Amino acid sequence: MSSDKRNKPKVLSSYAESSRYMGLGIHFALSTLLGAAGGWWLDGHFSTLPLFVLIGMLLGAGAGFYHLYAKLVDMEKRDREPRK
Repeated sequence: MSSDKRNKPKVLSSYAESSRYMGLGIHFALSTLLGAAGGWWLDGHFSTLPLFVLIGMLLGAGAGFYHLYAKLVDMEKRDREPRK
């Protein structure tokens, strides 16, 4: 039983660590989907079917990748700082 109590903080810590990365993945996917949805709406408005969907998807993926990169650099910087 005592080994279960010692392993519990490790398990909770790994869940907290993985949730940071899952949130980044969800943000990337949503920004791509929102860009595609905006392009789909513009294509319906201007009757240019694949053009704005592709542009919106690329812009959304670019914005999502930029956010992903910035957050990962920030996380790396925080992990390398000495803890007080």
